[in-house]
Amino acid sequence: MDALVALFRERRPEVVVANQVEAAPAIRAALLEAGVDALVVGYCHYLPFSFSDGGGLELDPAMDDRGLGRSVLLAFAAGLAACDRVLVHSSTAASWTTAAAARTGVDLGDKLHILPAPRDVRLVRDPAGITAPDGRATGLYNHRLYRHYGTARFTELARRLVAGGTVRLTVMDLFGTRSPERIRLDPSPERHLEELAITDGVTIASDRGDRVRYHNILASAHFGIAPFRPGCPGPCRSSTARPWACP
Repeated sequence: MDALVALFRERRPEVVVANQVEAAPAIRAALLEAGVDALVVGYCHYLPFSFSDGGGLELDPAMDDRGLGRSVLLAFAAGLAACDRVLVHSSTAASWTTAAAARTGVDLGDKLHILPAPRDVRLVRDPAGITAPDGRATGLYNHRLYRHYGTARFTELARRLVAGGTVRLTVMDLFGTRSPERIRLDPSPERHLEELAITDGVTIASDRGDRVRYHNILASAHFGIAPFRPGCPGPCRSSTARPWACP
């Protein structure tokens, strides 16, 4: 905190962006101590909750180990309250964030704004100009393989898609070799990766840290499959979706 206060006093910022909205209260406190009147903007890139079809608020299982989910939700709400502007990436995220804020006593007023994720214009295609490929179509699954992402449902879908021989799937290995500590917390990515790797018609791919290779893998797909994680209201559910990112 002392280092943050010193930084604010030296730089005198007009705006501070909290990439993790939960950090906004600490940033606000440091600005007050530094005597700097700057706007605090929070970016809600990951919502620790979702809403069921019946309107019930459900905590994200990835953040609810040993009942921590309620504390995470309250920290998220505290961040919203400390911000002058709140950025979300889709209309669904906006409605969910507004509803969650209201349930925790936070009035967002007019400070909530939708800022979609950036798009690579080289990958954007006009739907009217897309034609069905001759022969096999290549699909892409470019998401983490955690259990709470609905990977078991994707694996079942993958087997059905490749069974007819007209579809091949590329699954991105976004983790590589994880530490024993990470595996001990949640071994589901390794288990799902093994299941997918032995499925005929499914190829496991890695960009190996090469952004050009990553771009080429994305560009080579005819369609993409979104994750089945309930708390995933990103561009895949908005009108600004990238064609390769959504079903």
